[in-house]
Amino acid sequence: MESQLETVKPAESELLIITGMSGAGRTTVAHALEDHGWYVVENLPPQLLRRLTELETPATAIFDKLAVVMDVRSSTFNPQLSEALADLTAAGVHYRVLFVDADDAALVRRFEQGRRPHPLQGEGTILDGLRAERELLSELRNRAEVVLDTTDRNVHKLSTEITQLFSEDGPIVLRLNVMSFGFKYGLPADANYVADVRFIPNPHWVSELRPKTGKDKEVQDFVFSAEGTQDFIGSYLEALKPVLEGYRRENKHYATIAIGCTGGKHRSVAVSEELAHRLDQLPSVTVNVSHRDLGRE
Repeated sequence: MESQLETVKPAESELLIITGMSGAGRTTVAHALEDHGWYVVENLPPQLLRRLTELETPATAIFDKLAVVMDVRSSTFNPQLSEALADLTAAGVHYRVLFVDADDAALVRRFEQGRRPHPLQGEGTILDGLRAERELLSELRNRAEVVLDTTDRNVHKLSTEITQLFSEDGPIVLRLNVMSFGFKYGLPADANYVADVRFIPNPHWVSELRPKTGKDKEVQDFVFSAEGTQDFIGSYLEALKPVLEGYRRENKHYATIAIGCTGGKHRSVAVSEELAHRLDQLPSVTVNVSHRDLGRE
């Protein structure tokens, strides 16, 4: 569900800081950006970040789009990076932070498949390293403009998403991902907003609707005829409008809106499709719909 994309070419060079959990896909993100004309610097010590951006003044800029990949190989990473980001802000350098994440089970599996230790595990286990890393990165994750959960994304899906987010013509004004999910499978880690539609009668208990999904007209008719459904969608859309305007003012280009029901098959799917359709009618917004748990039952 893509509307005509309206893009904005930045007036000055872009700086994107890529960080996140080890094994979550930082290298894949870096390679995808390089394919779209970004100059990527990997494993840059935080102390050198300000020096690097000095190359990006209007008079001396040599990179239109600069991405810096940073990780936690040093125990002093967190205070050093915080200081570096504060220096950028004080100098008037605009930057964005992209944080890649995945759940612990997926990260452990990736390390085991690669037969490599976690950089912070020391004499402990991979999980010990992951816990230490999450603690170091918690503040940075909270301040990130974009958080991508790669738990269920392979290399190709992640590369495609990076392509959608960072095209050669500059960042999209506002890209929304409306995601349905099932509460029984857990909350989406990368959701900016979460809505619960379990107040709607469940089609699961209607025998002829049980095998169908929220993409089927029969289920949609059942969901949208239920008392309160249309009022909820209309009210939620109105509540989101000032949020989207605020995102534009703050130069935030991406957000995930998650709609949940019990299993992620009927109600959340139908409501996500309808909400995405209505959001897609707004100016300068492009909308993608995804159904995280559809087919898992």
